[in-house]
Amino acid sequence: MCSQIPRILQASVVVLAGVGCSSGLDGPTPSLSGAISPAIMCSQQPSTLLEIKGQHFSPVPTNVPDGARLLLPTFSLERSALLDGSKGDRVKLVYSGDPEQSKALHWLSETHMQVTLDQGRLPAGIYDARVVNPNGQETTAEAALTVVDPPSFAAEAELLLCESRAEQEIVIEGSGFLEIAGVLPTLQVDGHSDALAVSELAECDTVELSDGDAALCSRAQLSVRNQLPVGTYRAKLANPAPAACETDGALQIRVVAGPQLESDPIESLCLRGQTRVLVVRGKGFQEVSGTLPSATVAGKDVSVVALEDCEPETGTQRSCKKLQLELPNGNVAEPQGSTTLSVTNPGPAHCSSSASLQLRELLQKEGQEVKTCVAR
Repeated sequence: MCSQIPRILQASVVVLAGVGCSSGLDGPTPSLSGAISPAIMCSQQPSTLLEIKGQHFSPVPTNVPDGARLLLPTFSLERSALLDGSKGDRVKLVYSGDPEQSKALHWLSETHMQVTLDQGRLPAGIYDARVVNPNGQETTAEAALTVVDPPSFAAEAELLLCESRAEQEIVIEGSGFLEIAGVLPTLQVDGHSDALAVSELAECDTVELSDGDAALCSRAQLSVRNQLPVGTYRAKLANPAPAACETDGALQIRVVAGPQLESDPIESLCLRGQTRVLVVRGKGFQEVSGTLPSATVAGKDVSVVALEDCEPETGTQRSCKKLQLELPNGNVAEPQGSTTLSVTNPGPAHCSSSASLQLRELLQKEGQEVKTCVAR
């Protein structure tokens, strides 16, 4: 009876105008406006506060031997599909309306409740939300919440950047790279406060949300203006809020110096058959996974056929101090006697360097006797 409910409890249930004190089962039917916020979250976030908006979330007072208390509406989430739309194992999470059984459900008003979701409680998928008032009346919002897994890098992912390049386009492979309403992930480098922004995502699958769309992608492109000194770094990719998980594994970033040509870079010129081979001195000429640097002389492509005086390999790389160029037929010297040589290391760093060569004295005379190259 009403007279048995403490005065402070009577004040808290004024919203129950349709609930008679003599009949705890009378009362309104709840409704969900679809305003479950956030509409997307990450399964491995430490915790997520879920806002539930609607109408007629109505507690019911009840009498127990130890005193009167309120029974709150029950809230539940049930997986209706996997992210690709296929059926998965049944997953259901129920938050009891009995305050003694659930500390994570908070009733604020007949239009507003909150639930705290702990890390790992919901695997990835699409979830329907349901509110059941203590009087048994209920409502369901389909596909109200989307849960995604954290992003991950492809096995042995590594970025190779050039110290000397002002801007570089790089690509990262993996899975679970998330775009939400046009907001893209970021790459956070250990020890550096400024994150690297992802400029574009590719190879994406759309994920429909109750309040819009998102996309899960497997390729991220970055336009990097490198300000990192030569060295090795670790970085993690973080998806945007409200699903702001980051990769568990770290991406290794190696910043390498570009090739450097000596001020007088020509060591020798020789003939290999009918082909003129120029040996050029410098340092930092990189071979990456068997790929040699590329080069141009006087704006024409020339072949880099070998590297010499090399340091021991580091992984799939080695750095050398000399390279051999096969020069094109004809005189490659400019009238003034100088010719520009450009050397570019293999990708993905593509570091490059240029120098002026004085080739006129070496190449100006037809039939000039040139020594034979040492056999390889």
